[in-house]
Amino acid sequence: MIKGLFINGYKSYGSTEYISLNKNVDSKFSAILGQNGVGKSAILESIDYYFNEKNYWNKNKNSTLSDTFVTILFKIEKKKFDDFLRDNDSIEDKGLIKSYLIETSRFFCEENMAVHFKGVVYSNAIKNLEKELKSEREKEKYYYLVLGRNGTGEIDLKPFGKVLEYFLKSKINKFDRNEFISGLNKFIKEYYTYIYIPVEQKTSDVLSLENIDMQRIMNKDISDNIQKILNERVSREGKNISVINLLNDRLRSFMISINEKLDDSEFEYSKDRKKEKIVTSDLVGLIIQEYFSTKSLKKKNHTKMEQLSSGEQRRAIIEVVTSFLKNRAHNSQLNYGEIIIAIDEPEISQDISNVYSQFERLESLSSKYGYQTFITTHWYGLLPIINNGTLTVVYKNKSTQHNLVQSFDFHNYLDKKEEFPDDIHLKSFYDLTSSLLGYLRNNTEHRLILCEGGTDRKYLDSMIDHPKIKILPVGGKDNVKLLFNMFSLPIKNKTIKLHENNRVLFLIDTDNVADNYDVFSSTNQLYIGRLQVLNKLNRRDSWVEIVNISNNSSSKYHNETRIEDVLDANVFYDALSYLIDISEDETIKEVFEDFERTNWELSNIKSHSIDKDYLPRKFLKSKGNFHDQEHLISAFIESHKTELASAYSNFYIRKDRDSTYLNPLVTEIERILNMKNILRVKKEVEVSEEISSVTEIFYSNEKYKSFMKKEDGEIYLVKGSAISSEEKSSITKSASQTRKKIIDNEKVAKSDNEAILILEDDIKCKSANHAATIVTGRSTNANEFWRKKES
Repeated sequence: MIKGLFINGYKSYGSTEYISLNKNVDSKFSAILGQNGVGKSAILESIDYYFNEKNYWNKNKNSTLSDTFVTILFKIEKKKFDDFLRDNDSIEDKGLIKSYLIETSRFFCEENMAVHFKGVVYSNAIKNLEKELKSEREKEKYYYLVLGRNGTGEIDLKPFGKVLEYFLKSKINKFDRNEFISGLNKFIKEYYTYIYIPVEQKTSDVLSLENIDMQRIMNKDISDNIQKILNERVSREGKNISVINLLNDRLRSFMISINEKLDDSEFEYSKDRKKEKIVTSDLVGLIIQEYFSTKSLKKKNHTKMEQLSSGEQRRAIIEVVTSFLKNRAHNSQLNYGEIIIAIDEPEISQDISNVYSQFERLESLSSKYGYQTFITTHWYGLLPIINNGTLTVVYKNKSTQHNLVQSFDFHNYLDKKEEFPDDIHLKSFYDLTSSLLGYLRNNTEHRLILCEGGTDRKYLDSMIDHPKIKILPVGGKDNVKLLFNMFSLPIKNKTIKLHENNRVLFLIDTDNVADNYDVFSSTNQLYIGRLQVLNKLNRRDSWVEIVNISNNSSSKYHNETRIEDVLDANVFYDALSYLIDISEDETIKEVFEDFERTNWELSNIKSHSIDKDYLPRKFLKSKGNFHDQEHLISAFIESHKTELASAYSNFYIRKDRDSTYLNPLVTEIERILNMKNILRVKKEVEVSEEISSVTEIFYSNEKYKSFMKKEDGEIYLVKGSAISSEEKSSITKSASQTRKKIIDNEKVAKSDNEAILILEDDIKCKSANHAATIVTGRSTNANEFWRKKES
């Protein structure tokens, strides 16, 4: 991914600036925020100048061309790099390239860089980078490298130049600067694909399928299949020869015949380069280009792109590009490098009611599909709704008119809001409120749930499945309350009127201490409430209530309640067991082993019953050894909130449930939103005969000789796989139990080597990690164990 860049002399950037574009190791989404003309687009344009070798450098009027440059700091996962190098023959000196990455990473992570640079501007930019790298987590998993292009078009290392070269000369035998730059540049261009969509680019040009950028984001299988056909062997004159070689032979014969006709002339046709034959890669792009040049995108009513409004055209770009990328993520093989997508102002020309969904679609490219995604925008409404990623704010210094750039982690940017320009925080809530009110007015049957954070949304999404309900996390309790008040004001003043079917639930947790909620009174369409596990059944025979905090509440009971306390206890137990199983914390494994499920339907760890007529209610109880260590389980849940929400969601969606049972939280939400049948129901997967048998096969390292398959979302160890007969203490409980069932089966055959056992039938596993652990007899990371089998 791109970690950041150094820029000097491009558009409004008159002096060297380090711009951080990734401050969150868990997210590849970056939003560049600011008013028109401050230099947002210049950041993405300058990256495009390096990657796609654009000829024009838009020089800052006060800069000298020879001093201008853009240099990009890249950050590559070591495992992805190793896999890419292994599977791609186009990289020639693989050992040398790896040594470059190892040593440049050492330079950035271990050297005190700033002391080598003179001048305040350079020194400050380098110090900003050093400070960021020192605080970065998991540096050991990545390689770091830099490369860029100067204003005259040459590949360059500025501002590091001679300092980095001197360091590398001391580490790499016979280091050659030109070889280093050309080798690194070739690798970067092979590994990364950078797709930039500026505001002014014509829609039909962006979306034409013969466009080189569209070819890059197509499913790689298209290119592979064309190559496969060209390499297929056909029978000619008693020989089996590939189509591409047959073509080369015919063309060579044709050239010979032409030169024979020129025999009496002093001229002849000869090759100008070392390359004599055409290869399959030469033809693939041409075939795609010629075939798709006759295909153009239209609306399904056959309206051409140029006949649509500018807003519809912009929406078409985003919908088509994201659809292609999602399809590629689902279907492509591994190790084709990384695609980076950059879009200027996706909200441009959009109706305010469509803006939120556009940003949601783009954010999902990184959160769900793993693409690094850059956007520029001056729609501030994205601030409360993005939970992970990097926010880069660009604005003008009012006194000097120089660019100021600050970057924040979306996860905790509110902790540093005093560092923002004055208007940003408040404007973000005005923009979001306007967009959501517009959305409701255009969709009169729809409902919204605004919750505190991303984990709340994850849990709610797993349980609720209704096309007319949208769930938004907005970054904390205070933001939920602020948005409730901002929604309330225009409705109370009757400047905006919602349809009677519209409903918005503003949902917050209940803290230990009741605070002054300071919110307006509710209306028919707006409801703000806190989650509460009750001490006795309420009048609706429920243990859970969303207590209205703006009117006289239906319950005065107050005890700390989070969404993790009101989930389906069975599913939550399975998810928690799974996470503890794969954890390396032996203490929590030992403690959890001592606890067992009660028959309580909710997932709360702490007791919520103080009424004399009811026994304490909680979903776990100790068998006796660790009854005073319950807090360790609570602490584990708190420190694994995101992973637990994901695990719960996966288990919940796959689990068979009693259709007559409704989680009391879902029942409460149905009551408040005035809807029925919003509970997600497990559906039988319907697949056509064409794809019903599609299976992905993975093989282990040579030591174990085992196979795993993914089939319809399920994981299996394949019949004939070998597993170790030994177990280490680090093995998870679940994997150990599965291994015991295999080994205790009399029908299982031992191999000649007593160290392994052969499975008789396919063994269903919880995950790829689980399968790897069963094979090895110890906790094993699936990413380091399984390799995909191509066919």
